[in-house]
Amino acid sequence: MSAHRWLGAVLFALVSFACDGQTVSGELRPVDQGAVPADAGAPLGAPDLGVDLERADAALTDASASDASSLDAGSPDSGVADAGRLPAGPSTPSSIFFIGNSFTMNENIPDKVRQLVVAAGFPEPEIGSRLRSGWNLTNHRNDQSADGAPTLLLLGWDAVVIQEFSTRPTDSVGPAGQFKEDAVWLYDQAKMGNPEADVVLYQTWARRFDHNIYPGTFTDPTDMQAQLRFHYEDAVDRVIPQDSMSGRPDDARLARVGDAWEIQLAGGEPPRLHAADRYHQGPAGAYLNALVLFGTLYRVKVTGAVAIGVSPEVALELQQVADEVTGFTRAPPALDSN
Repeated sequence: MSAHRWLGAVLFALVSFACDGQTVSGELRPVDQGAVPADAGAPLGAPDLGVDLERADAALTDASASDASSLDAGSPDSGVADAGRLPAGPSTPSSIFFIGNSFTMNENIPDKVRQLVVAAGFPEPEIGSRLRSGWNLTNHRNDQSADGAPTLLLLGWDAVVIQEFSTRPTDSVGPAGQFKEDAVWLYDQAKMGNPEADVVLYQTWARRFDHNIYPGTFTDPTDMQAQLRFHYEDAVDRVIPQDSMSGRPDDARLARVGDAWEIQLAGGEPPRLHAADRYHQGPAGAYLNALVLFGTLYRVKVTGAVAIGVSPEVALELQQVADEVTGFTRAPPALDSN
């Protein structure tokens, strides 16, 4: 056990004592169903039935469906910004903790990342998570249970991945300011557990072109993704460095998952990235998410990685898009021919 994990375990034990002596494991496991809201959905690892929806989606969308006949061809305007940014955390993290909702839970994104890591020749990392359907970061921040993210972050993870409710980092729905405040708080909590932790914000993606969120709430997918991009970048580049109380305020990084979706969908379908509900990830979308997260966390290119849930041809197409948004060129051990 590393020194940071040992210190984290001590902090965790103290917090567990304060929570009436309850103890938990950092491993993936079902959550306490007695402490969750009615729409919490299935725990990580349960079958994806395609009905694990974000809370109050209907209230956030316009009642009329878009009459768009083709996928929006917009593309990110920000370019690769994080490829050369190597702040904290080892390039081979031994432990990764995920915070989010069904945008991480459906199709089991953490396990797909784990599979990519192992197949690429890296040691298998310890995976932990706090994933609750419909939750935003305020819900996670206020979760004071022994299973909650604030408590588990004190275990001291090498890498922490933070995913917000999919419409919150926008001006059209928001509140984007609260997203950033919560991101700072969780960033500091991760740094309290391990000052060297690599904290990565997991940027989400726009609804499919024919979702009824258009044109009432957002004009089109380009508009929605542009708002998500702006606020995730603002959180990483300005707000966390400005407001963090940790000793390492400049370490936050961004996994540009939504930007990868936009690039891929500019060429149309197939493959279809969205699930049948037109906003969650389907198998191909989940694979693209895992590729971007793996490449970002380990700072490697992913072209040539193992295919998971998609054909080799689709896998290669999505790998190239993932490499385009991360910008990393270092090959992982299993793909290094030198």
